[in-house]
Parts: sequence; structure tokens; C-alpha cells
Amino acid sequence: MKTHPICKACAALIALLIGSQVQAADTFQIDPSHSTVSFKVKHLGVSYVTGSFNDFSGTVVLDAQAPEKSSVQVVVKTASVDTGNAKRDKHLGDADFFNSAKFPEMKFTSLGVKKISDDSYEITGELTILSTTKKVVFPFNSLGESTDMQGKARRGGEAEFTIRRSEYGMKESLGPVGDEVKIMLAFSGVKQ
Repeated sequence: MKTHPICKACAALIALLIGSQVQAADTFQIDPSHSTVSFKVKHLGVSYVTGSFNDFSGTVVLDAQAPEKSSVQVVVKTASVDTGNAKRDKHLGDADFFNSAKFPEMKFTSLGVKKISDDSYEITGELTILSTTKKVVFPFNSLGESTDMQGKARRGGEAEFTIRRSEYGMKESLGPVGDEVKIMLAFSGVKQ
């Protein structure tokens, strides 16, 4: 029995569509020169100390067809903490706080991504600081997509969430330095 040419074309089109859905996920490498990992914490209950980390990397896998299959992974070098004060930065790297010699990295690995609306998601994942890993849930807002000057596709977004540093074993100077730390992330990722 001969197959009609139109049926062959339909079969080829269906195979192409199925194949494109299988490969619907795009991988974006976080560009640290256009991204930030920053924080703020109360000092003496009257002001905030802000800071950032200058050395970090990460990958975002975005599946537009099935957002729940998306994922995020970020690694931050703790010795790269920068509050604009060298003496304080050295203390933050010591055993009282980040203990960078023993724990050179903080890590976040997503466990699940839930789409809330066209531009917002809820991300659940594990945050590891020092030797403690805890589950965190936070909103992530997509800021859009664009093409850079080199012709590479980019996507960006931002998130904010608050942790208690004492829950990760960082209990030095509780009181003078706040327990709650607001973490702010702003990412620009380059499509791979």
C-alpha cells in the first residue's frame, strides 16, 4: 500500500513539532558582569549594611513549554564578599561568619519551578551556607529577553528573599548585627 505524499509531509511535520517540544528548554549561563548577588542586614537596629559578592556563577534552564521542568543553579564564592570596607570584609570571611577557608562556596539548587503568571515564577530550592542546607521558597520575576551587541540571546530576572543567618550556623554578633538577611538577586543570562 502506497503512502500518500501529503501523509508523508504530515508525518514529517509532526515529527518536527515533537522534536522541537523535546528540545524546548533553553540553557542560559549567568553573566556575572551584568548580574548581582547582594544582601542587606541591620546594624545596631538603626541602619543597614549592604554588600555583594563579586565572584559567582550559575545556570538557568528555562523550559517555556513546561516551566515546571525549568531549573536554577548558583554558586557563590564566599571570599568575594564586598561591603566597601576591607576590614569588615576580612572579618566576614573569618570563622565568625562565612569561614571562607573551610566553606569557600555557598550554593543554591532549585527543586521546583512553578509558573504564577507570564512574568513571575515561584522557585523552591536548597540553599547551602556553611555546612547547613535548608529549603527556601521565593518569587522570581522575569524582566524580559533581548539580543546583545554580539547577537546572543539573553534573558533576565530578579528575586528577593529573607533568611535567618542563625539557622545556617552563623550566630556571631547576633543583636548588634541582625539575624534576618535580605538577599537580592538580579541575573542576566546568555543563551548557550
